[in-house]
Amino acid sequence: MDGVEEAVRGAKQRGKKCALLIGAGCSVSAGIPLASGFVDIIKKDWPTAFKRAKEETYPHCMAELVDGARRDLIAQKVDSTKINWAHLGIAQLIKEGYVDRVLTTNFDPLVLRACAMLHVFPAVYDFAASQRFRPAYTPEKAVFHLHGQHTGFVLLHTPEEVKKLSDSIAPLFDDAGRGRLWLVVGYSGENDPVFEHLASVDRFDEGLYWVGYKDNEPASHVRDRLLDDAKCAFFVQGHDADDFFGLFRF
Repeated sequence: MDGVEEAVRGAKQRGKKCALLIGAGCSVSAGIPLASGFVDIIKKDWPTAFKRAKEETYPHCMAELVDGARRDLIAQKVDSTKINWAHLGIAQLIKEGYVDRVLTTNFDPLVLRACAMLHVFPAVYDFAASQRFRPAYTPEKAVFHLHGQHTGFVLLHTPEEVKKLSDSIAPLFDDAGRGRLWLVVGYSGENDPVFEHLASVDRFDEGLYWVGYKDNEPASHVRDRLLDDAKCAFFVQGHDADDFFGLFRF
């Protein structure tokens, strides 16, 4: 962890910022289930839909529900959340000028709620509703919801929906990675073509730090396709999302 904090502080001292990619692991302690948790809910409450799914995975199980059922399921979980330490830490990093781009695969508004508590108000973009990206018009601090927002018109769940999005967000990832250090926290990269945009990078000039869950080893797709000293892509163990962001000292 000391090495990560040193890299983040060093980047800022050299006039660089961080791009932060977050996933469900950042919201689980706030009360939102992981993908496997939603699969369990569908298995219990929609057993027929669960049996129809080609695979027992989040995107395939969600694909068997009608849009209204998906939206209600997400809204029920998001509306009952409480701010956790992970999002307060993210908001603090934004406020202190370390992070200026947050890319999230989550539907919840926890980043924005935490920022508001610290009187920080980044621009917000919903890439599920509009995939037109104009780097020159993007303000200094911005949050990008890659799969949509829980109150938005479009929420991306199924393999086909997410794959279509992935084809159009390459410019966003190119811009986010230009001259920035990458932090990836609470994101598995499983069942998500977004991962391909990181895996295809030859070298992260400012470094990439993939924060795993506690002492778990990296998943095979992360280990084999991303982690490589030659690419300046490193794995961080020993923390969950709350622990990780709570260890930064300001």
